[in-house]
Amino acid sequence: MTNINLATSSLPQKQRLPYKTGIISIAAVLIILVGGYLWLTMENNKTAATIGEVNNNYQMEYQKLTTSNKEIVDVQNRIKLAKDLLAEKNIALDSFPALEKDILPGAYLTAYSLVEGKLSLSIITDNFDVLARQLASFKKDSFFSAVTVGKSSLNDKNKVMSDVTLNIN
Repeated sequence: MTNINLATSSLPQKQRLPYKTGIISIAAVLIILVGGYLWLTMENNKTAATIGEVNNNYQMEYQKLTTSNKEIVDVQNRIKLAKDLLAEKNIALDSFPALEKDILPGAYLTAYSLVEGKLSLSIITDNFDVLARQLASFKKDSFFSAVTVGKSSLNDKNKVMSDVTLNIN
């Protein structure tokens, strides 16, 4: 009897696609990317619709407020105007730190006014020596360009009252 071998190992076998797992992986990544893009697009549209709805509600409420409660809108406008004014450079506010730094013990401010870059002060000092040192202190400060002394007199408590004008740089 002849030996019959039914094994097919020596015969050529059917070849599989060598890149089958790579193609499947790329297809899966593409499906995930397209799905993520579609999901983000839907969420973006939903968010845009919500923002539009909130803006419309705001406009309706604002219209209600402006027609019936003009005082509230006036206060809001004043707050906005005050914020704008505070954001600007304010010489009066900037002069306070310089004055605080330059005021000597024994000198007291009784009046303060600022008109067109000129700061007018009324000062009460213990004596003329303190007044002279106070004026020298103002002259040393680079914030003030000129110091002018006006009328000086003694009050009923023997304190020196003086009017001083400071030019602000």
